Amino acid sequence: MKRSILLPIYLSMFLITLSIGSYNPFIPLYAESFGASYIDLGFIGMVYALPYAILAGVIGFITDILGRRKFFLIGVLSCILTAPLFILSSNVSDIILVRIFGGVAYAFLWPTVEAILSETSSIKERVKVIGEYSFSWALGFLIGPFIGGFILEKYGFITLFSVSLIIGLGALVPTAYSLKNLKKILVKSKNKLQNFLMIKNVVNLTFLRKLIRLVLVNFSYGFTLGLLFALFPVYLKSLGITPFQVGLIFTVFGLTRTITFLQSGRFSRICGERSLLSLALVIQAFSLLTIVYVRGFILFVGSIIILGLAMGIISPVVISAASKVSGEERIGTAIGLIETMLGAGMTIGPLVGGLIAEKLGEEFPYMVGSLLSLTTIIPLITTRGEKLIKYD
Repeated sequence: MKRSILLPIYLSMFLITLSIGSYNPFIPLYAESFGASYIDLGFIGMVYALPYAILAGVIGFITDILGRRKFFLIGVLSCILTAPLFILSSNVSDIILVRIFGGVAYAFLWPTVEAILSETSSIKERVKVIGEYSFSWALGFLIGPFIGGFILEKYGFITLFSVSLIIGLGALVPTAYSLKNLKKILVKSKNKLQNFLMIKNVVNLTFLRKLIRLVLVNFSYGFTLGLLFALFPVYLKSLGITPFQVGLIFTVFGLTRTITFLQSGRFSRICGERSLLSLALVIQAFSLLTIVYVRGFILFVGSIIILGLAMGIISPVVISAASKVSGEERIGTAIGLIETMLGAGMTIGPLVGGLIAEKLGEEFPYMVGSLLSLTTIIPLITTRGEKLIKYD
């Protein structure tokens, strides 16, 4: 694929995630400033992910039929508008409503961009393209918390959200350029619409059987992300970690995940998707368990590095594998289903984690996440006779 098509998409996603990443780790602290409990924090995390869980698959399916450019633009604009809505919030209920809006914005943006990149890249270069794309948005989430932590500690939440808005507006330029280039290559096919009118082409048992393993992996991945962003900042604060240090911890997480994204294609070729995903889930389980027992800024940095390594492997490998399983006519649907289960994990993780933290103790959600990660390996290792992916 031409770099003139890829680079504007990468830049757009970098700026959007830089904007979101500058405030996202601090939303639990923002909610806590309005008196939010652990149950409230879990609910806020749930409503953020719930629209994504419901809409991602639907939007992926619709873009297979109607095209992806308009959905890309809607997603970008909605993500930009989220920051000023937080400025207008004055209580926990307002934050919940803004989080719902943010979840809808995510559902329009992420599956659409991943489908665009999958559709416009060859099978051989797809892992590399998805890895580069993952690097671009992860870089924003890497730098964002560091900037956000500094601004929050020095100037407060209103300035933080204002800076985020300015950064987000900068994404409109590469987005417009991307849409202009994509108009030339993303042409709707009448055959696609005809194919989707045939139920047997959607409800394909071989397709679904292979996809279900990837769906379960992404659910575990989402569950962990939900705990990380909804509960972990407050857990760190309760153990004496400052807002700036929280930002640094999330920056280190982003850095590790970003570097791993770029190497995911190489790891995949060496180990194969099944073995690599199984290993990543073991590492994810171990890192969540260390969070329960370590204390102090340095040790938490060590735990988050291990977690970033695991999650940097899982995301691009699952997306690339899903696009290969689907066939060209179902790329949007397959990626939408994968992202739906990511959203489901991010919905259930904060809700269950918040309840567990309130009733049993604030370290117990990470034990549950660790157990879930290990359980998810079972479908991968009990079907060794069948290839996860068949390459063309």
